[in-house]
Amino acid sequence: MVETSLEVEEDDDGDKENIDPLDEEKDGIMCDVCQSTDGDPSNPIVFCDGCDLMVHASCYGNPLVKAIPEGDWFCGQCIASRSLKKREKMFSCCLCTTKGGEMKPTKDGRWAHITCSLFVPEVYFEDPEGREGVCCSEIQSKRWEDVCYLCEIRGGCVIECSEMKCELGFHVTCGLKEDLCVEYREGKKSGGIVVGFCDEHTKLWERVIFASSYTYLFSCVKNV
Repeated sequence: MVETSLEVEEDDDGDKENIDPLDEEKDGIMCDVCQSTDGDPSNPIVFCDGCDLMVHASCYGNPLVKAIPEGDWFCGQCIASRSLKKREKMFSCCLCTTKGGEMKPTKDGRWAHITCSLFVPEVYFEDPEGREGVCCSEIQSKRWEDVCYLCEIRGGCVIECSEMKCELGFHVTCGLKEDLCVEYREGKKSGGIVVGFCDEHTKLWERVIFASSYTYLFSCVKNV
């Protein structure tokens, strides 16, 4: 889960944008993509020497999945900004409007979080293992038009609550920061599906999971 709070500021045009407090103090070492603290020699958590980004090699993709650099390593944003030690301008994710974080270039010249690219259903990587070539051309127009009910910003695109009758939509990063249930599940026949719930239905889903676990545990005890 993302433990830092969401900040909102206005840009030069007066529009509000989310700010990812990437440079603020963090508790321990945690991958900015999967939010896991686990790492091992075959898949270590690597630090960007320009912005202190923390990512697993497998989560970030190229160039880290090919080889871990022995010296300094700079993420794509730092290289693109031409300011390795201090970025004068952070890029905004086109899928959620949040600035900073674990982003890769899109095919149409913008930037997108790896996390957002994984969870927005119509987005895909041309190179899945390298996490390169983010394609956003197949995103439904409705996603761009809807307002995120959490940050109340119309910008980027939203994913809808998976509860059939719920019409609430939210940015992936906003949902994760609010500890909403957002999961990717492999499909049996083709691709995978994204499951996400608003705050009300996240609580309901958690109760269902808890009840299912309790029922399973109780059945095991009865069979002892």
